Amino acid sequence: MNELITITESNGKRAVSAKELYEKLGFAPQHWANWYKKNIINNTFAVENEDFIQLPLSGRTQDFALSIDFAKRLSMMARTETGEQIRNYFIEIEKRATK
Repeated sequence: MNELITITESNGKRAVSAKELYEKLGFAPQHWANWYKKNIINNTFAVENEDFIQLPLSGRTQDFALSIDFAKRLSMMARTETGEQIRNYFIEIEKRATK
């Protein structure tokens, strides 16, 4: 299976970059700040330090480390073909990890 998005591991937890996920979903770069505020920071169903961790600023760009489950949820909310592909990719990765 080709890697659709980079999965990193730290302290036994796997995560993806919110910025990379956003770009892979095909959303317009100029809407990034509004998207992460709405879908990550102000998401009443997201728990900081569980679903996401705010990363230090890289230049002027904010990024977040997202849990695989939270990234799947955000991909499902995208309602795009790419979003469905990424969601299925995460599910397949999880299946392989539990075998």
